[in-house]
Amino acid sequence: MQQLLISEWNNLFGNKPAVDFLQNILLEYLPTCRWFGGKSRAIQNIEIHKQVRVETQDYCTYCCIVQCNYDDGLYEWYSLPITITNDETLPNILQLESLFLVDALQMETFRKIIYSSIFSNSKIHEISGSKSKQTVLDEPQNVQSKILKVEQSNTSIIYNNKYFFKWFRKIDLGINPDLETIKYLTEKTTFKNIPLYVGHVTWAFNNDEALLGMMQNAVPNNGDAWVYICDELKSSYKNLLVDSTKSEINLSTYFIEKISLLGKRTAELHNALCNENDDEFMPEKFDINYQNWILECIEKLIDAKFNLLQENLYKLTLETKTKADKVLEAKQKLINYFKTKLETPLQANKIRIHGDYHLGQVLYSNNDFVILDFEGEPDKPHAMRRIKYTSLRDVAGMLRSFHYATYAVLYQNFNEKEQQQLTDFAINWYNKVYKIYLDSYIQNANEIALPQNSTTEILLQLYIAEKAIYEMGYEINNRPAWLNIPLQNLFELVSSL
Repeated sequence: MQQLLISEWNNLFGNKPAVDFLQNILLEYLPTCRWFGGKSRAIQNIEIHKQVRVETQDYCTYCCIVQCNYDDGLYEWYSLPITITNDETLPNILQLESLFLVDALQMETFRKIIYSSIFSNSKIHEISGSKSKQTVLDEPQNVQSKILKVEQSNTSIIYNNKYFFKWFRKIDLGINPDLETIKYLTEKTTFKNIPLYVGHVTWAFNNDEALLGMMQNAVPNNGDAWVYICDELKSSYKNLLVDSTKSEINLSTYFIEKISLLGKRTAELHNALCNENDDEFMPEKFDINYQNWILECIEKLIDAKFNLLQENLYKLTLETKTKADKVLEAKQKLINYFKTKLETPLQANKIRIHGDYHLGQVLYSNNDFVILDFEGEPDKPHAMRRIKYTSLRDVAGMLRSFHYATYAVLYQNFNEKEQQQLTDFAINWYNKVYKIYLDSYIQNANEIALPQNSTTEILLQLYIAEKAIYEMGYEINNRPAWLNIPLQNLFELVSSL
């Protein structure tokens, strides 16, 4: 069968047995990919839904939309360009005798085709590229590229150390919120603490289209804010272990300034996302129907994530299982907690927000912060990611990220005895950073973005709890060893109800 795949490659989709063989290969391959989001779901089969042939060197490349069908009757689409090559140095999907089946993004020749389509606004059959009128791109023949070796839900390419291209793996029809928001911020606002929009590549589907990738300016940086915060925490924890006379973590003036600056940049982002002259970015008032919808969504989230937790109790350590049992027992109390928060009309605006805001979505660059990735939550369709919320949903996401850093550094760098010694200091650090960030945000957010009354605290605590529930499900599926972090937050909440 491997020989059939090789011999029929340049006319692959005219040979059903070869296609069936390829689809079976991909059925095994996709769950191994960091960007595949269906790891915890039962896969029925994999089929190549659409494909476009692109001529590249010895063997053509197929840009494929791979449809993953699940046992529950739902499906997802993933974009995967594939080819065969004799280059044994590339990561491969499968060895085919003396050749290798590979993800074509690993190949310089295919990456140049992507760049060329953006440069010339050209079409490759159904695929088309478009670039910003404000951008003067390098000539394609002078372009070199490399894939960034980082684990994420998309694949990132750097061209000439000047342009950052993100190839989206999970795709959907309609408007992609990442492209929409980055273009809007680049072209219609003065907020420039983002990688500015350069161009994009789309795939036409009859009267609709899907975004395959987007190019932005590359941002020189010292890593993301997660790395910066964790390095600071690790150093602080070590100093505390050396000097047992200290009663709390003392934050340096410089670090306080940085946390305050991050709060300010978050507020400036939300201020920029409020535009009364643009329908898609026009603020809207909360009403009781919207609040009821929020409650309905949260109840569905609780049902889904609590069922997932129940199904995975047998995998947990005794300590983690004890907390999990307590949280599961308090399910109705938790639902009532949200009902109480949302039963009274809230005076607030809903706006377009980042949607998946945390320290990993922020670069630390030239002593400042640059905000990335406006895709929203990856397990939701594009239409859901474009829904307007209060800005405090993003703020809650960042505060949860600080909480994650607090405990992740403890768990990853210190033994059990040291963790016990440092726990109180960790809580003290988190409370201080929480206040610095939030105070700065409130000081800099405008009256449209931020509710200027008791509604702020109500919504903030509501979204912190919702985020912890979402994170619990994420960790069960992706990083079970980290489950205790969001579970600790929920354990503390239900214990107080």
